[in-house]
Amino acid sequence: MNNEITEYFEEAEITKEYDGYYYSVSEAVTIVILGSVCGLKNVSQIHQWAESDRVSEFLKEKFEINRIPSYYWYCAY
Repeated sequence: MNNEITEYFEEAEITKEYDGYYYSVSEAVTIVILGSVCGLKNVSQIHQWAESDRVSEFLKEKFEINRIPSYYWYCAY
């Protein structure tokens, strides 16, 4: 059940490069959805939340998201 959100967006398997790193759009959307469900209101709050040690570990364990896109990556797309 935990990967259902990410899997739902896998059909739109797109990766975008920012500053030499590639990120999955489906993983980024998953992070935004989860942050929104937690009551976060904007990209800045969601990014800070996702980068925290506890949340980033949760995202690795439950959603296999190993790298959090940078704040600027979110803003660029």
